[in-house]
Amino acid sequence: REYSSTHCVAVATELEAAANHLSKCAKYNVPTVVILEDAESTLSDGNTTQSSVLNFLDGVDQPSNKNGAYILMTTNHPERIEDRVLRRPGRIDRIFQVGPLKDNHALQCAKLYFGDDLKYTKKTNNKIEDVVSGMTGAQIRELANSTRAYCASNQLKINPKSLKEVASKLTEDLSDA
Repeated sequence: REYSSTHCVAVATELEAAANHLSKCAKYNVPTVVILEDAESTLSDGNTTQSSVLNFLDGVDQPSNKNGAYILMTTNHPERIEDRVLRRPGRIDRIFQVGPLKDNHALQCAKLYFGDDLKYTKKTNNKIEDVVSGMTGAQIRELANSTRAYCASNQLKINPKSLKEVASKLTEDLSDA
C-alpha cells in the first residue's frame, strides 16, 4: 500500500502472472513491485525446481526496467524451497523471517483482516490486541475467517468477545488434534 502511489503493485500466486506483470511494466518503464504469495508452490514442482523458475529468478526471460522492479516472495514453508534457489546470489537477495506479531503490529494486522467488521475504539483496540498479540499474520487471517463464519452461523455481531471465543475454540481444537 505504501508504494502503490509511486509503483505499480501486483499480488500474484503464479509465476506466469508475476512475469507478465513485470514484462508489461518494463515495456513502459513503470516502477513495479510484485508480491508472489505462497512462493513455495510455484518455486518447485514436486521435488525438482523447474528451469523456467530459475530463469525467472535470474532475470533471463525478463526485459530490463530502467525504473526498477522488485519481487517480494512470501512462504509459510521455506523448507520446501530448494537450496539452489535460496543460496545462489541474485536469485533471492534477502530473507526475512517474520514470526508472531506483538502488540500494535498484531492489532494493525487484525485491522487489515477484519476491516470494517469491527468497531475500533481505544477500549476495543486493547481487547483485540490482547487476543491477537503473539499470533502470526496467517493465524490472524484464519481467526478473521473463522470469526466471520462463527458469527454468521450464530447470528452474532463480530466484536472482541466473539473474537476471543473463536480464538479459544481454535486453540482448543488444535490442542485436541
